[in-house]
Amino acid sequence: MIASRLPILQLMKRLTWTFHPFLRTPFDKAILHLHLERSIEEECLADDSRVYITIITIITIIVTVHILFSIPILVFIVIFLLVRLVFKIFPPIFRNP
Repeated sequence: MIASRLPILQLMKRLTWTFHPFLRTPFDKAILHLHLERSIEEECLADDSRVYITIITIITIIVTVHILFSIPILVFIVIFLLVRLVFKIFPPIFRNP
């Protein structure tokens, strides 16, 4: 059972190393690989389609974490754009006399 899934595991390992920019750190990729290997070795996955579901779930979690860590940058950009908008809408109020 495990031997039949090893080619899928090897393929997924190769794909995930270059899969997405959000998987940019070795730590992210190591988490994905460790989880895949453990799932296949323990035969937790009933069929090959669940391997893909597991991969998509893990990648989604990693991407979400990276987006959450980038929220301060996004908040700064939004505040900057709002301030510019206010200065464009109400220029007479903010001008020097």
